[in-house]
Amino acid sequence: MSLEPQEETSRGRFNFRENVPEWFSTIIAGILLGTLLSIFSISLTSLIFIGPLASEFHRGIAMALVTVSISSLSITLFSENKGILAGLQDAPLVVMATSISAIGASLASSETALPTILVFVTLTTVLNGISLILLGKFKLGILARYLPYPVIGGFMAGTGIMLIFGGVETMIDYKLSASKLIDLFAGAQLELWGPGFLFGILLFIGTRSIKHTLALPGLILAEGLLFYLLLFSSDINIKDAANAGFLLGDMTEAAGWPFINPSHFFSARWDLIREQSGGIGAVLIITPITLLLNLSGIEMSDRKDMNLNLELQAAGKTNILSSLAGGMIGFHSLGTTSLGRNMTATRTRLLGVIVGIMPLLIFFFGRDLLSYVPKAVLGGLLIFQGILFLYNWLIKKWRSLPLVDYGVITVIGLTIMTTNFMTGIVLGFVVMMFTFVISYSQTDIFYRKLSGAELTSNVLRSSRERKQLVRLGWHSHILELHGFIFFGTANAILSELQLRLRASLPLQHLIIDFRRVTGVDSSAAFCFTRILYLADSLNFTVILSSLSPQLKQQMQHNGIKDNKKSLRFVSDLDRALSWSEDTLLQSDKKQKDGLALPLQLFAKGFKKEQIRLLRSYLQRSTLSAKELLIRQGETSDSVYFVESGQISIYIQTGNQYPIRLQTICIGTMVGEIGYCLNIPRTATIVADTNTVVYRLTKDAMETIKQEEPLLAESIQKLMMRVIAERLITANRQLLTSSGR
Repeated sequence: MSLEPQEETSRGRFNFRENVPEWFSTIIAGILLGTLLSIFSISLTSLIFIGPLASEFHRGIAMALVTVSISSLSITLFSENKGILAGLQDAPLVVMATSISAIGASLASSETALPTILVFVTLTTVLNGISLILLGKFKLGILARYLPYPVIGGFMAGTGIMLIFGGVETMIDYKLSASKLIDLFAGAQLELWGPGFLFGILLFIGTRSIKHTLALPGLILAEGLLFYLLLFSSDINIKDAANAGFLLGDMTEAAGWPFINPSHFFSARWDLIREQSGGIGAVLIITPITLLLNLSGIEMSDRKDMNLNLELQAAGKTNILSSLAGGMIGFHSLGTTSLGRNMTATRTRLLGVIVGIMPLLIFFFGRDLLSYVPKAVLGGLLIFQGILFLYNWLIKKWRSLPLVDYGVITVIGLTIMTTNFMTGIVLGFVVMMFTFVISYSQTDIFYRKLSGAELTSNVLRSSRERKQLVRLGWHSHILELHGFIFFGTANAILSELQLRLRASLPLQHLIIDFRRVTGVDSSAAFCFTRILYLADSLNFTVILSSLSPQLKQQMQHNGIKDNKKSLRFVSDLDRALSWSEDTLLQSDKKQKDGLALPLQLFAKGFKKEQIRLLRSYLQRSTLSAKELLIRQGETSDSVYFVESGQISIYIQTGNQYPIRLQTICIGTMVGEIGYCLNIPRTATIVADTNTVVYRLTKDAMETIKQEEPLLAESIQKLMMRVIAERLITANRQLLTSSGR
């Protein structure tokens, strides 16, 4: 049961702390809240014991009082938070009432209906308790918070509608149906439910207008007094009012404790209970959602986090105890707990104990008084709760929610009203799934779309090769993806490819990078199969880079395998770019053999005589593929000129695998940083292919400085130029990684 917490004001709040001792304020608050919870719980139980079961309402009252007592005492014992109050809960009870109504409609005899319904209630309560304990034990309570907000809102709106219907049914003693709606407005029927309906509306208006802790119990008392004032002014005695259906009537049979009789399990119609397994499932879903919503509200009120999994287990134990004692589903109550916070000075478990004792006092000593309770009060309380739900989840959400989400809430609420809770919840999930697919499929999955002329690898190439790649790079198309790729978004990749294929320049390489992709579903993999069909027929190569091992395995399971012709897998985007550039350069008809070192130096501004002199100081070396040239950490005693081949620079950090920083082709220098700064080697350099290098030692450089100062100046300028180019490349890498 969830009473709406009232807004606090310094003027309207009834503050016992300033007027009476703490223990006394706790006792008074416990008596008031225990009585209020008992009345609300009895009104909720009337949702079940109507129509053919109306004669058994005395048992429903006993079950309601037992539930409030067990819930309050159990939560007080098992919860780690003091002052938490609990009772019978409206949301799961409304769901149960829908299933019970279906069971009752299939049974003509009340003798069979009562055992079946009692077994259904007990079974649902036990399973609910076990479910809550397991959720808390395995720390799964957080899962309920991932449920779509509109589905929760739709359920709450549907609960509000069913509470209003239930309130009317409580006062007229039969189930509403389309054929009986007209009869509601007949004179005798209108007299039964009209005052209670009006009272529910006035209760809603009054609690919103009067900002006082005692507004709710005060209005309930005032309504009861007004009822009897009108009753006596109309010359109607108590007996006639009870016979006419205005009062609960004789409750002396409520004296027995509502333990379920073992014979009920043999008399119950288990086939009808099995038919309502969907309703039981709905209760098992709704209960943790409602409980966690209540706990979240208490957390916000207290500004303190709670151990949700522990509270779930406490609620689970409470439900098992309640079922054993003949009660129903009960757990933490947000509204009553908030009222208790306002009415007491300290957080104490005594409050929960007193609240738990009050229903027992009513049960054993106050049953005669229950016969004088007007049905209009019980029905009006249900209608009040229903209006609160509709106000909070339909009216207030009109401006704050997107139109689609609000529409989902409305559709679920109307579906629950016309069918049942499980159908409404399932429909809500289906609608949310479609809206998610539609909205997410409109999300741009492309982090960047570039050509090979706009994005190049970290391979340090000669100026001639760089100029070639500016021309050839437009034959490569690069797609950097991000997010989750599923059937709703994967088609955008195919559409982008088809758009590129219509361009004037033929496509040779399609690079798709997955570094920022969180996952790909199996249906999306089919899209990549279609891309491969296009690659085979139009003679271009697809390069997939940065795939995780799991994603690569998933692709291969869907028939997307490396065939070295139309599809290649590479470890990262830089290697994909490097392979594409190498292939484009090799296929270019204007590609020529590499220049010898003298010509390379001449292109960099060295004079012929300087080149002749420099060669006399250089030591020529030939490296085979994978051969080490420089090891990180060694003494920097020389620099190297790369005449032909290709080398890569790696850096080692800790125990991790070496990271490739750059690949260098002909016509450049390596080892210059450690050499210039006179520090150990900062990286490891390995030959990728057969490579020819020329070594210039420190001793040779010192001799050049003394004997050929102009040549030494040219060499130092070359070193500064190489370092500057490396810095530019590093800056470009940073900009590339940041997406700018």
